[in-house]
Amino acid sequence: MIEDNSIMGRIIEIPFSKNLIQFIAEELMEQGCLDFSSNVVIFSHHRPGLYLHKSMAESMRHSFFPPQIFSMDDFMLYLSKEAQRKTAGGRRQVGADLCVCPDKQESGRHVGADLCVCPDKQESGRHVGADLCVCPDRQESGGKESGEAQDLPEAAMVKPMDSIYLLFQVVCSLPDNPWKRLSLNQFIPWGLKLEQVISEMDIEMISSEKLHGIEIGEDFQTEAWDNIGNHLSQIRQGYHSILTSHNLTTRALTYCFAANNIHDTDLSQFKHIYLVGLFAMTQSEKMVVQHILKQAETTIIRQSDGNKWTPFEEMDEWAEREDPECRGKFQTCPSAIHKEEIKERHKEEREEMGDDSPSAGEAILPEIFLYRAFNTHSEVAALRDVLMAQETEFRIQNTEKTVDRRQVEADLCVCPDKQNSEFRSQNSECGIQIDNGHLLCASDHEKTAIVLPSSEALIPLLSEVITALPVDYNISMGYPVMRTPVYALLDMFMVLYRNRVDNAYYLEDYLNLLMHPYIKNIRSSTQTRILVHAVEGVLIAQEKRFITLEEIEQNSKIFESAFKNSPGVSPAEFMEMLTDIHNRFIRKMDGIHTLRQMAGFFEDVLTFLLKNSPASHYPFSSEFFHKFFDFIDTLKDSMISSQCFENISDLLEVFLFFAQDEQVYFEGSPVKGLQILGLLETRCLNFDKVFIIDVNEGVLPGVEIFCPLLPLPVRRALKMSTYYQREEISRYHFRRLIASSQEVHIIYQETEKKRRSRFVERLVWEKEKSCRELNVLEAKPVTLNISLALSHNLTIDKTPEIIAVLNTMKFSPTSLNTYLQCPAKFYFSKVLRLEEKEDIYKDTDATEPGIILHQVLELLYKPLINEDRIRYDYLESNLRGVLDKIFRQRVGEIRGEKYLLQEMMFKRIKSYLDWEKEHFNNTRRVVSIEDAYTFEVGIRGDAETRRRDIRLTGKIDRIDCHDEEYEIIDYKSGNIDKSAFKCFDRILVSRKEMKREITSLQLPCYILLYHGANPDIPIDKINSSVISIQTHAEKMLFNDKNKNIDRDIFLRNIFLPTLKNLIHEILDPCIPFASDSDEGKGSTSNGCEYCAFPVLCRR
Repeated sequence: MIEDNSIMGRIIEIPFSKNLIQFIAEELMEQGCLDFSSNVVIFSHHRPGLYLHKSMAESMRHSFFPPQIFSMDDFMLYLSKEAQRKTAGGRRQVGADLCVCPDKQESGRHVGADLCVCPDKQESGRHVGADLCVCPDRQESGGKESGEAQDLPEAAMVKPMDSIYLLFQVVCSLPDNPWKRLSLNQFIPWGLKLEQVISEMDIEMISSEKLHGIEIGEDFQTEAWDNIGNHLSQIRQGYHSILTSHNLTTRALTYCFAANNIHDTDLSQFKHIYLVGLFAMTQSEKMVVQHILKQAETTIIRQSDGNKWTPFEEMDEWAEREDPECRGKFQTCPSAIHKEEIKERHKEEREEMGDDSPSAGEAILPEIFLYRAFNTHSEVAALRDVLMAQETEFRIQNTEKTVDRRQVEADLCVCPDKQNSEFRSQNSECGIQIDNGHLLCASDHEKTAIVLPSSEALIPLLSEVITALPVDYNISMGYPVMRTPVYALLDMFMVLYRNRVDNAYYLEDYLNLLMHPYIKNIRSSTQTRILVHAVEGVLIAQEKRFITLEEIEQNSKIFESAFKNSPGVSPAEFMEMLTDIHNRFIRKMDGIHTLRQMAGFFEDVLTFLLKNSPASHYPFSSEFFHKFFDFIDTLKDSMISSQCFENISDLLEVFLFFAQDEQVYFEGSPVKGLQILGLLETRCLNFDKVFIIDVNEGVLPGVEIFCPLLPLPVRRALKMSTYYQREEISRYHFRRLIASSQEVHIIYQETEKKRRSRFVERLVWEKEKSCRELNVLEAKPVTLNISLALSHNLTIDKTPEIIAVLNTMKFSPTSLNTYLQCPAKFYFSKVLRLEEKEDIYKDTDATEPGIILHQVLELLYKPLINEDRIRYDYLESNLRGVLDKIFRQRVGEIRGEKYLLQEMMFKRIKSYLDWEKEHFNNTRRVVSIEDAYTFEVGIRGDAETRRRDIRLTGKIDRIDCHDEEYEIIDYKSGNIDKSAFKCFDRILVSRKEMKREITSLQLPCYILLYHGANPDIPIDKINSSVISIQTHAEKMLFNDKNKNIDRDIFLRNIFLPTLKNLIHEILDPCIPFASDSDEGKGSTSNGCEYCAFPVLCRR
């Protein structure tokens, strides 16, 4: 019990399950009059005021003057202005008379504006300081009272970038502070922390004297804090002074000024003040609220679940807590609308809308559903499935409800001669849609909220869920600018210039900028894309890491390649197109030294892209571009805009640093449709159905951020909020949201690194405790209906166009191995000539060591062709130089990992040469190195052509001659088991039969190729082998195990007919290309695992 009789206020506490907006509306309407303008309702933010207007309008169905509604920010600003005017001797009428018609869904309120809207009027006007009434009960109108003082110039709110710039000036003027030596771009992150700390100290009304001599504890170095505290006090004092000199202020200073002057502020013109839904308050808010409780008829209305909440324990010391069921009644004015009439109308309205939900105040136990997802997209997919299922059920139920059109028209006061479209348009605002005699209740969507504690899932939600639902929606949360494609484009500019060396740009950065969807689709998007891909292909093939714009523009291969794919545009036109891109997007930045110039450059870039690219057609691009144009305008007008930077990368870094903290907001109707909100935006609001996404630790509650300027021991000593208070705030709003709903769906991620929030764990524990049973609230795992299995039914018919390509094709042992492995893979890689895009971003491709190895051995052995023996001393002495030459040609500058790779390859080749020297006899000589060979294979033709000659081609790594036998050598950098060949004793007919018997076709094909080019050499004098450079293993085609096989008979009478059968099957138009996931052996095994075309097979 509060003993101080001077306290006039009271505290009303209602349960979470009670509708707070409806409760305050009934509290106001109990006054029984039409003019509520002498009442003030203060919420923590703006949204509840809109719902209060709507609730009162729908309940009263009369023109009325609503109460003045403030957010806490607005109210503190109002108190601050009143205190300033009182100090300056000015006088100003206080109070806004605003009449809202029940047919209207929105209303406006500004301090000093009197506005009444009558049902018969379709428009209304409002100007600050003007009294206007067009209601039958108010026929007079007037303006400012004569003699009222004009408003004095008010201090403007300082912009974040101006705040940091002013702090930088203060820091530079103070001696011996830790930030004085920093440049502006280095100071900006620290400036942001300083501004946050100073603002928090201001709003908590902590004087500079309190920073000294505080008891921190033994575990913290007091001397270190005293040093920081001294600097912080000086910077804070200087910051306040420089703000005053520029006639600027901050939100925190506004709160502080309002609290310090609250005792001199006259609030007697307010009949009653309602403080609604407040929870944790700053010190300045506490001072104001405590004073208001003594100065006026004030009521604090809050919600609780009966648990102990720290802010409420402190609040209970300020006023008496009153039972809402036993509170006194207000007197009614002559034009009273009786409470019974209001309640009766409210009951009738619920019956008309088919709403059988319990009235406010009755306890509602929400039904809770848990969903366990594995990433953001699976969370969104789970939400989509639930919403779609409920939407389908909702529509089925409502299409069965038919109503009498005339009765609905009469109830809604709609003239029957209205057109159907007009009728639907007017009444859609009231939550009703009528279509062919069916009544659809659109207000059900307004009673549904999707809550996102983190904004990361917003765009996936809009793209995947909202587009699939035929409902209106409203977004009342911001989306980080740094996650937009516009920011990604600007970030590419920064990376491009940050990594620039002299005038040469890093190729990866240059291509990233060029490949951005906004740039590669400018003007004639097809031609620009052809040009950009030509640039990419040619430059990657050159394998040069840094390149100048002039080198690119003078590279004729680029424009010739583009011309081949677009004959309608000449190479010169492509060159002009690329030069224009360079001039407009890259060269133009070279002369920029200030943020104003940078802002102007990006404004020109974004304007050009909007006009000349499909950027405007991308989802939400209008919001993204609009935000950046606003940011650019703000930057141009900022104090820092003329500051010069020597390094353009520093300038870009500053620009993007200021941009990354901006938020994109989406326009919508705050009280219509499906509501998409952040957790704090749900304060004071009730929804029947709530969907909460990403309820994970680190998100809800958020991660504690260490502040080096105000560490935890200091915050405790100064009695400032810590992580524990912030966690209690999140827990309170989370529990209130759930308890105020009827149906709650909680979706979270569960992976090795992520676990569900402790708030969810508490809900589960409470449910199990109440039911005295475990696992009563189990999470449903989210599964996506996506098949990752390969399709076994993919077939590609051989059209005349495909047959034409096959008839001109040259076959190699490698391509035949590909067909043997999988015909579909052969079609994609050899017929369509699709290939994996070369990745310039990898330092060394997986196949690069094998290519380097072959090139090194080629250069080493080539001078030894036709010599009488192999001179290994020559090979060893030249190995280092040849390897270094090839390596630099392939990978550029040798350092770091590339150096280690070069040394590894040197040792591997050196080891192989030692092995070869030991195992090969001295009579061996080199006959051929990397020569190409061709062999004509005659196969049976069609009805018109009995025989066809197919060309088999191949390049042989090396051919030696020793002991009157020619040995074909095929180098492999790794394992050779998949390249071996085992002879078989019969002609194989089908591909599937061959796949079971043959590991690789290369070794016997190489013999046919060499013998075809050298028919004088007997085929039984030619052998082939595969050798591993890594393991020194060697596998011969004809070896000691099959020495009794007649080589000529096997190759001519068994293998060659088998080969012809395989080629004939490839050319047969009746046999389609089909996918084959069956595991073979050798080179035909693991086909799907290492295939480059799995996506095409899953279509």
